[in-house]
Amino acid sequence: MGSFFRWAQRPLILLLVAGGMRAAGAPDESPLALVLGAAKATVERQGVLTPLAANPGTVLFSGDTIQTADGEVTFISCVDHIRHTLSAKGDVIFESRGPKLRKGSFTASQQVAGCYLPPLPRAITASQQDAGAAVSQQWTRDLSAKTFEQRLHQLPDAQSSQLVADMAPLGAALRANPDDPLAHLARAYLLSRSGLSWDAAEELKAVVKAWPDAAWARSRSVRLEENAARGYKPKEQTTPEGQTFALLVGISKFQDPAITALHYAHEDALELEHLMESPRLGGIPKDNIVHLVNEKATRAAIQSAIETQLLARAGPSDTVVLFIASHGMTVPVQGEDKGFIVAYDSTAKELATTGIPMEDIQSLFDNQLTGMKRLMLYVDVCYAGAVGEVKVRNRRTMDMAAKSLPPRNVQVFGLLGSQANELSLEGPDYGGGHGAFSYFLMDGLNGRADELHHGTVAMSDLSLYVTQAVRNGTDKKQVPKQIGTIDDKYVLADLSKPGIDLKAFTGATLQATRRQLEPDADEALRQFHEAIEQGRIVPTDDRNAFALLPRLRAILPAQEYQAESEKLRVALEDAGQQVLLRYLAGEAVPQDRSDFLRGSQYFEAAKQLSPDSVYLDSRDFFCRGRVAIFEKDYRGAATLLERAVGLDPQRAYAYNGLGIAALEQADYDRAILAFRDAASRAPYWPYALHNLALAYTEKGDYENAIQTYRLAMKLAPHTAYVAYNLGLLYERLNRSAEAESMYRQALTIEPDNALALNALGTLRAAAGHSTEAEKYYRQALKSDPTLLAARHDLAILLAGDSKRIDEAIGLWNDNLARDPKHLPSLLGLAGTLAQSNRAVEAAGEYEKIIALRPDYAAARMALADVYVKAGEPQKALAHLEQALKVQPDNPAILEKTAGVYLLLNRTADARAEYQRALDLSADGAARKRIRAALKKTG
Repeated sequence: MGSFFRWAQRPLILLLVAGGMRAAGAPDESPLALVLGAAKATVERQGVLTPLAANPGTVLFSGDTIQTADGEVTFISCVDHIRHTLSAKGDVIFESRGPKLRKGSFTASQQVAGCYLPPLPRAITASQQDAGAAVSQQWTRDLSAKTFEQRLHQLPDAQSSQLVADMAPLGAALRANPDDPLAHLARAYLLSRSGLSWDAAEELKAVVKAWPDAAWARSRSVRLEENAARGYKPKEQTTPEGQTFALLVGISKFQDPAITALHYAHEDALELEHLMESPRLGGIPKDNIVHLVNEKATRAAIQSAIETQLLARAGPSDTVVLFIASHGMTVPVQGEDKGFIVAYDSTAKELATTGIPMEDIQSLFDNQLTGMKRLMLYVDVCYAGAVGEVKVRNRRTMDMAAKSLPPRNVQVFGLLGSQANELSLEGPDYGGGHGAFSYFLMDGLNGRADELHHGTVAMSDLSLYVTQAVRNGTDKKQVPKQIGTIDDKYVLADLSKPGIDLKAFTGATLQATRRQLEPDADEALRQFHEAIEQGRIVPTDDRNAFALLPRLRAILPAQEYQAESEKLRVALEDAGQQVLLRYLAGEAVPQDRSDFLRGSQYFEAAKQLSPDSVYLDSRDFFCRGRVAIFEKDYRGAATLLERAVGLDPQRAYAYNGLGIAALEQADYDRAILAFRDAASRAPYWPYALHNLALAYTEKGDYENAIQTYRLAMKLAPHTAYVAYNLGLLYERLNRSAEAESMYRQALTIEPDNALALNALGTLRAAAGHSTEAEKYYRQALKSDPTLLAARHDLAILLAGDSKRIDEAIGLWNDNLARDPKHLPSLLGLAGTLAQSNRAVEAAGEYEKIIALRPDYAAARMALADVYVKAGEPQKALAHLEQALKVQPDNPAILEKTAGVYLLLNRTADARAEYQRALDLSADGAARKRIRAALKKTG
């Protein structure tokens, strides 16, 4: 049997070391300014088109600008330590030498003590500050139990005395105002500089309380807690040679059907687990290995396990292993190709939000590999240089919190499964079903790499064997590449001990065993796991998992309790991820307020277990912002969505939410900027481009709208709703042939698309082809019986035939049985009843419309006509008078009112209304008609 490719968008098999994930990419920068107060001021940041609110606590970097409208803004310049107040209608750009005034004036300037801001990242990466928050909190429990004075006295005497002296003035300021954010910020700066990271983090939490929009302070407090936690890891029982800790992930099937399934990725992970447990590789204990296979390998589960299984447990003499077998993809984000690992619940359309960025993996090497001895790295991925290659930088730690640990270099060894321009292979030929690289890697570790018969396998043996074996075993289609080195004295495999038989591999899943517990603990865990499996995970659910946590805390050791609570946190984050995945599907999966409310509940509950998680905060703010949009609370929505952007500015969905809020307020220019920001961060996400096209359409920029839809169709050719909406635009522009082409293209993608079928019906009806139109309407209803628009349009079509009016009325009544407030059906039914001289029934329907929309002048005018025909002019007059309150200068209402006055023999009133109508009317025919009626009044 032949082998086949693990395609370029996919095979990512990583054996990586773990540490927590930190912001990767550009180094931290020194802020140039700190906003203290603002009224109607906005910030424009480099790389962000959307103007964002300038709020207290906002930090500015080089190239950022502030503009004021009708109010002022006060900020501290961190360059010269001057507090400035910028006038209304002002504009200032921040440069390395200080703020440069471009418009307006500084109405006040005053020297201050300092800015007290450390170097910070321009853009926070929330995904790198998630599960680690809960881990740090657990590690520092003993630390937080001590008093500040106890921690202070652990410093050298001179340092302690200097710190006390420096903080004395700040203590006085806080006694006068305990919530003073500047005083707390200054204390955080001094404490962090002295190595008291935990205390500095607590001060920054006070800053966040005072300045809730200060995303940098929230993120910085998490980083400081992680720094403090490094010296307080729980100590594993270990031998002098250390232990090995491993996380093995294998994903062969994916939630998103657009992601091609693999055959053997999960088998690679399971077989490697089997090999690692064997005596030949040291008999790694089951408790030291966690495997996540297929649906268990969600983004949240993988990241949680990295934090809790690897970073939380590995010590300075230990070896750490992370293995991921899955797809890998490169995606252009803001003009730069970036690599992503595909998790089980990732979506192909928006990997930047749902995948695991390779930048996060790189950050493991740059920032977190200080607490362990060696890293074992193996990568099996197509075009490894483009997707999976990680640059290894062995370097001494410079972290303040790690000063108590001896500086040292982490040993790193690994192999890339293919070169930058090569595909990776998998197939049944490789040990009954494996990736080629993975198979020969395991084969080499199992003994074949000992070609000189030393009885052991060292790094050089493994590298040489795997490189040659993969090259030969793939007919030179795939050649591995070595990364890093480990001293050859370190034995990877001892052949004097039993290994495994790869030829006899059966793929049997091995499950880790749990220790024996007391019966009550066992029952509590059973109930806890059952609640999670059944989705009873938020505190408001009946018999929810949260309710069992206090009992588990009382009966389980601290570390085991932490592991169990992490299971619940991951389940909550997974559930919240599903809400975001439906959002990313755009119009293909419509959502309402309840969806986002539930999403917020998931993230809020998860935050109870990881209260300092920046990642959870950002997603919670997003969901709450979308709820606010549904409630038409646009100011509240903007505040929440901008907080989401501040905490995670590289994710597209919050910008998209800001665009929707602006679009609903007819602020088309702002909407366009926000949607462009979203599209630049998720270039293959058609929903952002669709919304951008909508904004262009509403602004009247039809050419840009069409080009944007065309781009979306090119990037996401299998998305039916994009073609459908372009068809709507063409129809709006009276370009019927192009509209029909787009509707048919949507049906090629999705043959049962009810909206496209209905749209074709409207085109056929407008062209006078009633039979074809009816066929399309009925096909649409067959595809989606809940589509009220199709039933309404069919009713309009049938109402044009006097013999089928009752059938049309039945269709409208069917719609109204489904939704009594469906306005088009109410209007259609009322109008048809009126035309059929069924005045009483028509009046009843119009009264329903007015009850729903009291200010609907056109409905009151139509109802007035019904009452006139029914011989009830007084009722007609009452509705016309209400209509005039809404539209007092509407000549059509005035003309109708005059006619009713005549019926009531109020000639003078009729003459006055006709004259007003004549004065206001610009239509020639209407003016002629009104003059004739005016003459008849004498």
